[in-house]
Amino acid sequence: MNITFLIGNGFDISLGLKTSYSEFAKYYIQRPSSHPSIVELKKDIEKDIHNGEKEWGSKWADFERAFGLYTTHISNDDEFDIVYDDVVEELRTYLSMVNKSFNAMLTSNTLNQKIFVESLIHPYDFIRNSKILSNFIQEEINRPINIHIINFNYTSTIDTLVKNIPWDSSEYKRMHISIKEDVYHIHGTLDSTILFGVNDTSQIANKTFLTNSKVPYELVKPTFNERLGYGIDDKCVSAIKSAHIVCVFGMSLGETDKYWWEEIGKSIQSPDQFAIFFMYDNNKKYELTQERLKLREEDRLKTEVVLPKIGCNMDSSIIDRIYIGYNTDLFQGIMKAKEN
Repeated sequence: MNITFLIGNGFDISLGLKTSYSEFAKYYIQRPSSHPSIVELKKDIEKDIHNGEKEWGSKWADFERAFGLYTTHISNDDEFDIVYDDVVEELRTYLSMVNKSFNAMLTSNTLNQKIFVESLIHPYDFIRNSKILSNFIQEEINRPINIHIINFNYTSTIDTLVKNIPWDSSEYKRMHISIKEDVYHIHGTLDSTILFGVNDTSQIANKTFLTNSKVPYELVKPTFNERLGYGIDDKCVSAIKSAHIVCVFGMSLGETDKYWWEEIGKSIQSPDQFAIFFMYDNNKKYELTQERLKLREEDRLKTEVVLPKIGCNMDSSIIDRIYIGYNTDLFQGIMKAKEN
């Protein structure tokens, strides 16, 4: 059985790390500015924070979308380079500090291998039982489990945790579990190129950049990935297409990663392919105590959020192969304090 995970910022947040956009924004506006255009960008972000994050939003996808809109305030390629490079390098600096705090966390905590591995190999155990999915799983239960991980984060937290598992031990060999290749960083890493931007040129508000400019080649993430020539995007598409179960965890399904949501929609057309979207709302974590209300929210998320994002509708043939894991325990409690 092939399982492919798409991992977003929610994974790092679940570890207690301050990797949210709002945390970065507070840090960023306090940093020294080397150019008037950077000052103006920070003023715009700060004003938005004081207004309750209405334009720039509260998620990374909102930030990228808003940056595409903000290009109307940027007059030429040189100014774009100044502003864009400042955002990316400050982002690298901030998240590098967070990444170091995670490494420090590992020295005082222990990875709960059982919870982490169970989350990777049995993600379907964390959602409501489904007859179709259960029947498929029973057929696959004795086959090898191959796991791919596509990391949308710049941090290397899940990479580090995966490397802490003794996959070559007799226990996991007996269970026929394997992590296929390295974790794929679709948006780059803190030690390499960082991809920050939008999904396509329609999300670049300054239309003068669409002709005789290098901006679309660098701000449109799928295009930039292709131009880099690493082939990482092709590997990720292949991992999604070959998956029997695609799991999306810690992601807001934002417009700036629309390419990947639609790729999932295209890739689960086969009767033996399924998708599980693990979604969280901390504001409703304790509010939806009644099961009927949880079911209602799961149905709403499926019909109003997931289906439109992956390019499908209620009449789609794949609707019964899409599942919502709402406020589940997947990957929860994987770090525990070391015993003295």
